[in-house]
Amino acid sequence: MKTILSLQAKDVEWSVAAPADLIPWAGPVQGYDGLMRFMKIMGRIAGSS
Repeated sequence: MKTILSLQAKDVEWSVAAPADLIPWAGPVQGYDGLMRFMKIMGRIAGSS
């Protein structure tokens, strides 16, 4: 996670265009906190958390 964050701006904006009610990682996120939430969801889905 630290490596991914170190490569992003602190005000990073990340978005996955999909219905958020169907896909838990869909929608916009902002900043390190939002990116961390996104990465944690992806980790759970991938079984690596």
